[in-house]
Amino acid sequence: MYTPMNTTCRYPRAVPPRHPRPAATSSRTVPVQRGGSTLTEVLVALMVASIGLVSVATLFPMSVLRSVKATQVTSAADASYNAQTALDRYPDIIKHPDARQPSNIPGRPSPAPNYAFDPQFNNTTAVDPPWTVMQLQGTKNFIFDPLGFAAVQNLNLTLGNNPTLYLNRPEHFFGNDPSGGNLPPWPSDPPGAPWWSLPRYPLHWRAAPGIVGNAAFAVADSLVTLPDSWSLQYETIGGTLGGTNPAKMTEITLPNYQLSTSVLGGAQTPALPYPAVRVVLFSADGSLAQTRQITSFSTNAGSTTLQWTEDLNNNNTLDNGEDVNFNGSLDTHYLPTSFTAQTLGKVRVEIQERRYSWLLTVRQNSQNSASIDVVVFFQRALENIGVDEVLYNTVFTQGSTRAVVTYPTALNATTGLALKPFMRRGGFVFDANNAFWYRITNVLDDNAGTAVLTLETPALASTGSPPYFPPRAMFPRGVIDVFPLGTRTVQ
Repeated sequence: MYTPMNTTCRYPRAVPPRHPRPAATSSRTVPVQRGGSTLTEVLVALMVASIGLVSVATLFPMSVLRSVKATQVTSAADASYNAQTALDRYPDIIKHPDARQPSNIPGRPSPAPNYAFDPQFNNTTAVDPPWTVMQLQGTKNFIFDPLGFAAVQNLNLTLGNNPTLYLNRPEHFFGNDPSGGNLPPWPSDPPGAPWWSLPRYPLHWRAAPGIVGNAAFAVADSLVTLPDSWSLQYETIGGTLGGTNPAKMTEITLPNYQLSTSVLGGAQTPALPYPAVRVVLFSADGSLAQTRQITSFSTNAGSTTLQWTEDLNNNNTLDNGEDVNFNGSLDTHYLPTSFTAQTLGKVRVEIQERRYSWLLTVRQNSQNSASIDVVVFFQRALENIGVDEVLYNTVFTQGSTRAVVTYPTALNATTGLALKPFMRRGGFVFDANNAFWYRITNVLDDNAGTAVLTLETPALASTGSPPYFPPRAMFPRGVIDVFPLGTRTVQ
């Protein structure tokens, strides 16, 4: 029988794959398509991105400005609260601004049975406008401005030769009238004549007669300056604490250090230094700290001793001249024993910066009642009465938000600066005739001597009627805000 051969291959042959027959091709090359953006698209994207980046970038300076403004408004509110506390503590600000507070406390001026007037401030040759005379003259508006009073007093200006001495002294009046009562153009550069219609009063009941210059500055600063800004003058490690015993440490001696008399205006012992000085003490491990405001200082052989007690002779009694803050009590400010038991570490001496300060505008309704505004300044230019306290002819009309200002177009003969008032949107104008403050919302200035102001609120009184003629207004710089306190009454 025939048997076919086995045709099975051990290694089968690979069968090539079948491919479709290629179509006929052209000699032309077809470009390959790739993903991407055109130049136009890139430019449009850059434009959109730049708009977004610019918009975001503008937010940063705006946020900084808003933050600064918020800080100023907050600090101004704090300063207004301090002013209200001062009114509660010293009600004679309203009743008798030139009177001395009755007292039998050692260290105060001579005691008086009632709210007696100091003879220094109540006669025809006085150095300050007596309240009784001002009342008889019909002047019931006044400014309580201890800091401004001390600053202008330091200028030691005598304007005029009136036999009544205080009428020649610009520190006793808020506002200086370079026109002498005339309309522009003015022949002279400011300051000219004091504005007699608006007296300015200092701290008569907190300062003994003869306290002037830097001592008056120190007393005023302690009341009307917000104590929130301090700059470092000196820093060291260690020092020598002193006092009658370890439980009554009231001073520190710092070797190789001398407190700058140029900053303080000379030694003020036993008065408060000016500007205010404080010392910050730390324990060696940094766990404890104490802050004391300096009441007196002394220097010896290159070292400085700083004291923070009013008991300068350590007799536990408030003696004459020791009540440096005029609060009527002996303030010792001993360091706690828990701190003195530690090793002394870092010591910082700091000088106060005057940033926020206030004054009071008082419109007396009766002898015991007055409407009061607190005016808060930021870095007030105190001594520059030739700019910030110049009065300009300004007409206010009751019920109207429009005020017309007339100013000279000439230059200050001394400084070469324009005599134009500081008028700007958001600033303040002060009606010196009626003692009202208004915020400015718009200024239309023809730059030829006339400007029209738009006020935030309608004027509360008109100007131009006797005895407050001619109409005058002031444009001080640095006013943050004005806080109306309403009507205050004292008995």
